[in-house]
Amino acid sequence: MTSAEFKIITEPYLTRKPNKDGEPSSMVLWHQFAEDLQKLAEEGQPADSFLARLAEVERRDRMTAMLMNEYGVTEQELRQAFDYFKSRVEMYSKRGLTDGFRRIDSDHKGSLSAAEITHFFTTQAYKPACLNERTIAVLVDWADMNGDDNIDYAELSAVLLCDDILAFAELVPDKKQVSAAKKASERPIGAHGCKAAEVQAAQALMVERMLQRAKNRQAVLTYLDRDGSGELTRDEIKEVCKAFHLLTYKEPGKNGRVIKGDLSVAAIETILDIVDLIAQQKGLRKTAEQGVPLMAFAHVFDCETRGGELIDILQTAGL
Repeated sequence: MTSAEFKIITEPYLTRKPNKDGEPSSMVLWHQFAEDLQKLAEEGQPADSFLARLAEVERRDRMTAMLMNEYGVTEQELRQAFDYFKSRVEMYSKRGLTDGFRRIDSDHKGSLSAAEITHFFTTQAYKPACLNERTIAVLVDWADMNGDDNIDYAELSAVLLCDDILAFAELVPDKKQVSAAKKASERPIGAHGCKAAEVQAAQALMVERMLQRAKNRQAVLTYLDRDGSGELTRDEIKEVCKAFHLLTYKEPGKNGRVIKGDLSVAAIETILDIVDLIAQQKGLRKTAEQGVPLMAFAHVFDCETRGGELIDILQTAGL
């Protein structure tokens, strides 16, 4: 067996890796290794424990490669940097990292920016090799999940106190994806004070409620366009929304009862504004006085495939 082959088969059984220069090298868990090797010799297949260890090695190798590809940082360098960052902040307060960050918050707004973090760690006479723009970039990027340059003390502390850097690195893409989705859902849409999530929910409810009365989109459109003009006024659409109990309204008469709907007027108006935009983009509106073109309103009901997932009207309008 060559040294390279020996290294490959024993890697899943190594003890912890050295984190700093001069630390003891990893040792091999010989008892577990010998048992798994004996099982392989007797049964001709690897033990479950070996496969689990191998999967862990492969996972960590992927995360190590990700660190190098995205940030140009090795695992050992990042561990050293995080240890230094933590000790540096703790010099400012013995009551924990959060209190330490509070004391370096120059504008006292309750959070830190990337510029404040970089300034704090780079303005000192002694600078270890692990303190560089690459390791600071990792710290800032992992803490600033939503990319708004507004980093909470607790989030920053969680990054520096993580027990397993590679396990934390594996969670970062998922956390960023969730944060990006949340940010996208909370962005304002239109001039009526609605957020993207409200518009999406209103579209889904309109489609669901209207298709309860009709079998398909065409039947709904035929129901809406009763005079066959090919266009609808906003008042007509609102009346239809009342009929489907989508809008809150009061029955005519002195003692008319209030019919509770699920959508606000602002949500309906925002959807109609988006439909107007789609009509303009697709050349469906001929004059400014024209009502809502039926073919533009039909995009509210667009699906990926017949009976498939509803297409977000914001996506259709490029919003």
